[in-house]
Amino acid sequence: MALLSDLDLESLIETAPDVVMKADGQLTPYDRLIYFWAAREFYRGHGTIVDAGALVGGTTCIFAEGLRLNPAFTGGAAPIHVYDLFEDSAAGYSAQLLKGWYDDHADTSEPYDFEKHFRRNTAPYAELIQVHKGDIAQEAYDDARGIEVLSIDVAKSADLMLSVARTFFPRLIPGRSIILHQDYVFPYQPWLHIAMELMSDLLDKVYDPPNHCTSVFVARRPITVADVEARLGQSGADYYHLGNVGALHEAIARARPGYGKFIHTAALAYFHLVMGQKKTASMIAIRMMDEFGATRTMLRSAALAAFLENDLGIDIESLCG
Repeated sequence: MALLSDLDLESLIETAPDVVMKADGQLTPYDRLIYFWAAREFYRGHGTIVDAGALVGGTTCIFAEGLRLNPAFTGGAAPIHVYDLFEDSAAGYSAQLLKGWYDDHADTSEPYDFEKHFRRNTAPYAELIQVHKGDIAQEAYDDARGIEVLSIDVAKSADLMLSVARTFFPRLIPGRSIILHQDYVFPYQPWLHIAMELMSDLLDKVYDPPNHCTSVFVARRPITVADVEARLGQSGADYYHLGNVGALHEAIARARPGYGKFIHTAALAYFHLVMGQKKTASMIAIRMMDEFGATRTMLRSAALAAFLENDLGIDIESLCG
């Protein structure tokens, strides 16, 4: 199914407003263009846009800017639903990252609340946004409209991926909705690949970027909570286990040739490591480096050097020549 191509995205670069390429967020250029394309070119007002995992609003601002430039958007109730806890432990990854970005010297003895940064960054688009602050596993989607664009950047565990699927997938509009999976072309969240492969009879992957990270999916047919649970179970542990390693091999087979297959193979190695199979993980990683001609630059770009050296004990200098 042809829905999106590199050409579609690259044609937007020259005309994309500055906010698209500069809004605060951990987004690659292709990520940014995918989000902009989804709001400006793809969205037709049939439903809402769900930004699940907004951090400080980079994707939210890009969505909103795209809507403002989309002639199909004619107003009405705020179409962008944002879901985020807006909180991290004092020493957490997001807390440390954002304190650095904003030179924020907040009290380090308490959980770090970053909603203030989100509100400031998205203030120019406030009329387009509905904010849902809290644990997404406890949140609901109660808009009468279906979901036309679903962005997932909150599925940081197998349990959260299941919660997102149960809450939002049943509100997708078959033939009209897309899913933007922001962490899909990334080596350290293999539960995403397993979950989406187990639901591949319900969802089609229609685009991988030429590098990292966002992949695009569409719903084949209406999805129910029962459909999700029949494939993923009642908890993350029901599907994220060694018995489903074949799903990771299927994900590699479906991945975009080159960088996509390289990253998905790295995810397979990482999966075996966390499942207690270090020897298998090392074998796969060494094969991956040979098969894809991995260079030091590739390993740094994919954030793999520390994993290979420290976790697997691989001498990457000798393997990279």
